[in-house]
Amino acid sequence: MLLHLALGLSIVVLIAVAVGPRTGTYRTVSVLTGSMQPTMPPGSLLVVVPVEPASLAVGDVITFEAPTVDHPVVTHRIVQVLESGEHPVIRTQGDANDAPDAWVARISEAPAWRVAMVVPQAGRAISFLRGPLPRTLAIYVTPLLILLLMMWNIWSRPAMGEVCEV
Repeated sequence: MLLHLALGLSIVVLIAVAVGPRTGTYRTVSVLTGSMQPTMPPGSLLVVVPVEPASLAVGDVITFEAPTVDHPVVTHRIVQVLESGEHPVIRTQGDANDAPDAWVARISEAPAWRVAMVVPQAGRAISFLRGPLPRTLAIYVTPLLILLLMMWNIWSRPAMGEVCEV
């Protein structure tokens, strides 16, 4: 019973984290730094939902590419809307930071992504699953286990013409 419950929960988590974001109704983002502490500590998993850029307002927490050379993905709070409209220009700041970010950002692509939910520590699991060990297990060990299970299933059957006691 417990095994069935764990399997069912695993399937639900897989659909929520891996399949669901492919629909475009939401995305998942792992928090890597402490700039949004205490509400979004490192290791948290964020669920971000698409919104029209024109609807962004001061206080919203959004995920976007920073307008810097390497374009890191940043999740910060909007502290000022400098230009509103279809492609707003905003200033952001991490909740744990003393000052606003050094840049202003124009949200030029629709949709914008607003934080809808924070799941503490779930991002650590996602980061681990993206690592080399789980990848190696998925590519090599899982198919080997399936093959061994299939062979065991074939070899454990009685041979044709062999008498089976019931």
